[in-house]
Amino acid sequence: MKNKQLFLLFGIGAIFLTQIAYLIDSDPPYDDIKLTIMEFSIISLFFFGLFWAVYFIAKFAKRIISNSFK
Repeated sequence: MKNKQLFLLFGIGAIFLTQIAYLIDSDPPYDDIKLTIMEFSIISLFFFGLFWAVYFIAKFAKRIISNSFK
């Protein structure tokens, strides 16, 4: 259940950050909506993967630190 909640939270966070990036971006939008959707999806997947990588690295580091003090 915890992973499902994290999955949803990371997905929402990735979409939110991608939206902010599009608002900040000063490049002109693409003429074709397919390219915009593809770019949005790629950036969202990148953020999602980045969130999971940071989560697992932090979890691994926490486990190593807690085991070294036992």
